[in-house]
Amino acid sequence: MIRIATDTLRRLLAVTLIVTAGEKTLTAQSVPPASLSDTVPATTMFSHDESRAWWISGQINLIEQSHDVFPARYTGPHSFLAIPERTLSRVLTLYTGLRFGCGWEAFVDLESAGGRGLSDAFGLAGFTDLDVVRNPTLGSSPYLARLMVRKIIALSSDQVDVTPSPLALAAHLPARRLEIRAGKLGVVDFFDVNAVGNDSHSNLRIGP
Repeated sequence: MIRIATDTLRRLLAVTLIVTAGEKTLTAQSVPPASLSDTVPATTMFSHDESRAWWISGQINLIEQSHDVFPARYTGPHSFLAIPERTLSRVLTLYTGLRFGCGWEAFVDLESAGGRGLSDAFGLAGFTDLDVVRNPTLGSSPYLARLMVRKIIALSSDQVDVTPSPLALAAHLPARRLEIRAGKLGVVDFFDVNAVGNDSHSNLRIGP
């Protein structure tokens, strides 16, 4: 069942990349909502029709790292290995969303994380690759990354143009508004959003 589910998710991502005109974000796992990044255009392979009520897009994160041999006076089960290593981690994400009207939107995102990190993410004070699952015994079975609803309550009649994203579908929003989200979501998707420290999958990787 696990293998069937993984293969199904990969096929869906392939169809997304080839057939749909949805957004494919290349360098960020967590995409800021449009209301927080109104002036930053999304990085996409295909344009997204703002008139559509639905959203479907895919993302593939691949990170390859390696290191050579180095001297070590002690090596334990959770040490960073002194022998040469070459690893590849992967994260597959399927974004889906639907705009219902009257300010309502719903989102369902699926992910599959697999591969390996250097010494399986143990042995260093900082992670060299945050796409690697901390517990190496966990498999790459697809899991529910986000399941949420969004409600926009207008506080003014003025409208502003924004860029739709996998976490915010509306292309036009009230200049003054109240946004309510509920469900399974990540706090970093909406708070402290900046180009340097928001995305742990690309901007906060450290050596080697």
